[in-house]
Amino acid sequence: MKKIIVLSFVALCIAATSFADNWKEREPHTLRDDNLKGNVLAVKCCTYGYRLKFGEPTLDRMFEIESTAYDEKGRSILYRYVLNYDGYLYPYSFYFEYEDGENVKVTRPALSACHPNHHFEKYEQSILSLGALFEHNMMTLLGSNDRTTWHKEPSAEFIFDKNRVMTSYTIFDGSEIEQKMKGTPTGTGGEYNFAIYYRDGSKGAECQRTYRDGLLVKEVHKFIRSTKKIKFGEEGTFTYDQNGHLILKLVHDQGEKEVKYELNSQGDRLKTFSRKKYMGKWQNWVEQGHYDNYEYDDHGNWIVRAYWKTPEEPSYLEKREIIYCESTDELKEKASALQKTLRPYFKY
Repeated sequence: MKKIIVLSFVALCIAATSFADNWKEREPHTLRDDNLKGNVLAVKCCTYGYRLKFGEPTLDRMFEIESTAYDEKGRSILYRYVLNYDGYLYPYSFYFEYEDGENVKVTRPALSACHPNHHFEKYEQSILSLGALFEHNMMTLLGSNDRTTWHKEPSAEFIFDKNRVMTSYTIFDGSEIEQKMKGTPTGTGGEYNFAIYYRDGSKGAECQRTYRDGLLVKEVHKFIRSTKKIKFGEEGTFTYDQNGHLILKLVHDQGEKEVKYELNSQGDRLKTFSRKKYMGKWQNWVEQGHYDNYEYDDHGNWIVRAYWKTPEEPSYLEKREIIYCESTDELKEKASALQKTLRPYFKY
């Protein structure tokens, strides 16, 4: 489930001022995307600073929390996030509703807020709530400070085709289109042409993508200029293991660069390595960070792990709490009840 962007504690602090410009990029995701097993209803993840103290890795303060709730089909129906930075909290809530058919349509309204961080405990206690307490807090924990606010944010709409490929992504400004991405299949081999459009209908960027089993295996940029909120990903080729986990990518970023991921037997990431091509020759692989200290529950999902920026420098530690259901029917019932409770908060 992690993250909007995976960052170290220091990098998060640097990025906090620009985070509000990037939050709208949150898209629907699935248990498969998040490598979760079992009848998972909801997951809470707390991230703590993790640093050396007297030569030993030591837990620091919690600086972000997030949670995701899923329906009986393993699709995200709610994503909540709180960044604790510089004396303030920045909570966000994204709500996903699905219209099933040959093409699946997903609508996503959202809320954001800014509150003093003395309310952090209230958010930590409510972020996994199977009701609307978290959203209620966003709207009511207001004070006299000018930065203490909450907002209804621009909504978004996504369309996925029968191949599980997102062929449309639209961000709205009220009832008007602010930006739009559209994809069109060009054959039967998983090839698509994509374009991003501005609010006036002009084209901002183009690319060609190839998918296999709903997974992106190749992206080629044809024409690119700044497109602000909706952006294409890296240009390159992408390789997955038999379970759909990314294990290798070759990207073109000011020259050719390879990144490979070492996974454990549960399919979770252990190490990341990269190398660049210089004067036609590949350089040596260099470790870019690793996870360790994994702890797992009885379902095979991790509940604790630590991230190291370098082999000598710890960065952050994550702890998860996972709510399971005994059956798919129970999951469907509870997910439906949660959606019914939340819907009034996002009707605008």
